[in-house]
Amino acid sequence: MSDPVITTPEPTPTPTTPTTVSVKSSPFTLSAAKKAYSAGAAAVIVAEGAVIGPVLADGAVSGSEAALIIGTAVVSFVGAFFAAWVPTNEGV
Repeated sequence: MSDPVITTPEPTPTPTTPTTVSVKSSPFTLSAAKKAYSAGAAAVIVAEGAVIGPVLADGAVSGSEAALIIGTAVVSFVGAFFAAWVPTNEGV
C-alpha cells in the first residue's frame, strides 16, 4: 500500500494594475514654487535694506554684524517662501 500524494497547486499571482494620481489639483506646482521663490527674494531685499544701513554706519562689519546680516537674509527668505508656498484655506 502506498501513501497518497497530496499536491497543492501553485498560487497564481494576481495581476496588479498601476494606480495613477492626478496632480492637476495639487497646490504644489511649478508656478507656485516660482511665486514663493520670488516672495523670498523680495523679502531678503526689504529686510537687508532695513539692516544694512545701521550695520555699515560705523564703517566696519564685525562678526556679530555679519551674523545679523546672514541671519536676516535666511529668516526673511524662509519665512516669505513658506508663507507664499503653503496653500491658503480659501472658501473654508
